[in-house]
Amino acid sequence: MPRKNHVVAFLASANIASIFATSFAAIPKAEATSSGCSGGSCVFVQGGGLHVNTVQGGVKVGTRKSVYGHVEIWGSGFHKNTSDKTYRECNSQTGGCNVIVKDREIVRLNRNLPNGSKVCARFWRKQGSGYADEDIACVTITR
Repeated sequence: MPRKNHVVAFLASANIASIFATSFAAIPKAEATSSGCSGGSCVFVQGGGLHVNTVQGGVKVGTRKSVYGHVEIWGSGFHKNTSDKTYRECNSQTGGCNVIVKDREIVRLNRNLPNGSKVCARFWRKQGSGYADEDIACVTITR
């Protein structure tokens, strides 16, 4: 699906996802530092209470693997779609590999978000001329 078409698909799937997310209590609550992953997508929130300093989105990459695509990060009053790039898990200098998310995209907010609002991230993997989306990872902002 072309990039502009997947935005429309995202809006529809984001509405559905927010309905499902509201139904499940398993969404982490953001405190001083909070994170959550779902499928290959991960979100990391840094701040305290309702104040959010930064939101980071990333993708889980397997040992000695790489993926090409972009991260979409959104929440109350902000939305960012990053540029496509290759995300790598391994340090090519040392060869050390761990299955954690190291290559993250950052949104600097430095402001309060509404109590109970959600901050989410999704990785869009480039596949041919379109994109395949990973699950949506969210955290809930609370006092």
